Amino acid sequence: MKKNLLLPFVALILIVASLFTLSACGTPTTTTEGSDITTTAPTGDTTDPTPSVGDGKVNVKFFKVGKANATLIRSGDLAILVDTGENDDDDANGKQDDGEKILEYLAEKGVTEIDYLIVSQFNKNHYGAVGTILEGVTVKNVIEPKYTKTGNAYDEYRAALAKANMTPEVVSEDKTITAAGLTVTIYPAKSTTSSADQDEYYSLVVSVESAGMDILIASDIFGARINEIIASLNGKKYDILQVPLHGAYNDKVESLIDAVAPKYAVVFASANNPADPRTLKLLSDKDITTFITMNGSVEGKFKNDVLTVKQ
Repeated sequence: MKKNLLLPFVALILIVASLFTLSACGTPTTTTEGSDITTTAPTGDTTDPTPSVGDGKVNVKFFKVGKANATLIRSGDLAILVDTGENDDDDANGKQDDGEKILEYLAEKGVTEIDYLIVSQFNKNHYGAVGTILEGVTVKNVIEPKYTKTGNAYDEYRAALAKANMTPEVVSEDKTITAAGLTVTIYPAKSTTSSADQDEYYSLVVSVESAGMDILIASDIFGARINEIIASLNGKKYDILQVPLHGAYNDKVESLIDAVAPKYAVVFASANNPADPRTLKLLSDKDITTFITMNGSVEGKFKNDVLTVKQ
């Protein structure tokens, strides 16, 4: 009986074809050397990607800007700047525009865009450096309170917006932004006033809630406005409270502290304009760790399920 010599040849062709098909599918190959198994990854960019939106990391920085306000919140690709400090550039006396300090920090962190620039009130120590920020980085949205002002600082602010072709959103009702794992709620004043203290009364309050670090930026609210905010928060507690009005004392500030029960407090103040000792004593008596920006910028970070706040 003759052997069919063609069969082994056909079988060999089928085996080779099968191996070629597996290789063409792009399946990673493995090689074994001793007890180690090495997987050959597909070629391409192997660098760490830019942090994605909602990556679970939240950062807040309260800038050292004297008796002024400037707070930056970052989560993933989202950046929110609440106030900008003053435009107090004075090279002769070694003073730097607060906006320049903020821009340097943004550059250091690789932040090229601000999603929301929130102007809490029309006092120059809150929005004086808006022009510097608009010239130095892309700003997608500007949010402001519903009232107007007169004076050079206000005129310069309006001119800076016009130059940047920005139309601000005027907030007259509670506004919530949900992005990058954050729920940001902006609380405007609920009623009007003709008081001379309209900056403080109309100050926007910003609540930032995340999975691991909740922040209340109280700007410069006082008196009846504090009662209004306490009612709006409806029992919500916070990890960090920016103490309003640079640590000034009034009969309502203790109510706010008790209502939000913070673990940490931050006071924007300077050596020339220090916080009221009575307010600092309130915080101390309640065992709240307190940072004053005259001693340096304050940074909070939530990462890997751990909250840290340092100066």
